[in-house]
Amino acid sequence: MSPSLGLAFCYTNLAGSAILQQRAEVRRLDAQFRFRVPTGTGADGFTFGVFDVPYHLGASGGYLGCYDNTGTLAGLYPSFAVEFDMYQGGTSGETNENHVAVHRNYGINNYVGAGPSTYVPSFDMEDGNWAYVRISFDNGLISVWMNQTGFNFGPGDLLIDQLDVGDVDVNGNGRFDPFFGYFGFTAGTGGSLYNQIIIDNFMLNVIPEPSSLALGWIGLGSLLWLARRGARPIG
Repeated sequence: MSPSLGLAFCYTNLAGSAILQQRAEVRRLDAQFRFRVPTGTGADGFTFGVFDVPYHLGASGGYLGCYDNTGTLAGLYPSFAVEFDMYQGGTSGETNENHVAVHRNYGINNYVGAGPSTYVPSFDMEDGNWAYVRISFDNGLISVWMNQTGFNFGPGDLLIDQLDVGDVDVNGNGRFDPFFGYFGFTAGTGGSLYNQIIIDNFMLNVIPEPSSLALGWIGLGSLLWLARRGARPIG
């Protein structure tokens, strides 16, 4: 049986993270996993992202355990995350409670693309069934596939197509440049909650330049073993 990662257990206003402790170059990567929410109509959701430190933990609720609510991190440190948001609220301008978005630099309103609710899966992420996800990143361009049938993704499963994340490395030149970071998941609950968000079958392949450190294919067992839960001081 594949090991599972439980996020956002049965408590309100909770934030959690599970982050690999091995640092690697962020240039090209391919990740896949599946998730399900056994009990729907809760809040708020989770992210898969790249963080500048191995112990990041953001705020709860609509901040999804990823984003900064103090002003001490947002826009200042290299990071980006794909959010799976199942509650309307948090990001300014959200129009539905079932969407996927890409945010950068720990800012809840620093979304990439036309709007925070532009990318809507063809299914309800809270329906209790497994949702299968593939995320591909190639030198600043991110793509996301989703379905409920398995890891054999087809053209109809492409939800986000080569979205440019921009200057996530915050060097001020307006474009993506490779940086070193840590990979993992975050989640948050608010006044409403889930019993938990279950993630399994996680695989990550980080593809560096020949002179850089490679993570290779890493499974969820490694993530669970290497994960550390904690918070950097952001207040």
